[in-house]
Amino acid sequence: MPNQSPPPGHLPAEILAGYIDRSLPAATRASVEAHIADCAACRAELVAAKRLAHSAPSAPSATRGDRRIALLAAIAATILVVVLLRPATSLDDRMRSEGAPASTTNALSVVTPPTAVAVAATGLEFVWRRDTSVVEYTLTILDADGRTRWSVNTADTTASLPDSVALATGSTIYWYVDGLRGDGRSVGTGRQRFTVQ
Repeated sequence: MPNQSPPPGHLPAEILAGYIDRSLPAATRASVEAHIADCAACRAELVAAKRLAHSAPSAPSATRGDRRIALLAAIAATILVVVLLRPATSLDDRMRSEGAPASTTNALSVVTPPTAVAVAATGLEFVWRRDTSVVEYTLTILDADGRTRWSVNTADTTASLPDSVALATGSTIYWYVDGLRGDGRSVGTGRQRFTVQ
């Protein structure tokens, strides 16, 4: 099953596994993060694979190679399930613009900060509207070059940027929230943007 090729334009299981276990080279990791920021399908697969990887009990005697093989198998199975359950999407859905949801019934709504505004770097809070079927949200903050600055999993619809994450004045920051529904499907805000003042 790990040799099964992913849908065209999506990340293979080996890359997702390397991303999760942080074994990818920096350049590859940056390109994966940029792809994930724009691809709702791969974000959904990543969220599901991370959840599966973190929920699996770890065997103390397992080697790193054994864990990687188990992780690859879990990701491949998750991708297969997501692909089989994913509704058909049109090219327009896959090429949606910044901040635009895939559809009105499959989107989380942003409350703050609104997209394309200038915000203060201190006390920055991210808020989105609750989807009652979502069991866990993942908020991801990216630099303009696509590198992840901070990410957090939460059951809440609010997250505050910790003081340890310094954002440079004048920089453009991208962020998005993905929610994992109880049925394994995902929902998201789409990529949002703000400038640090």
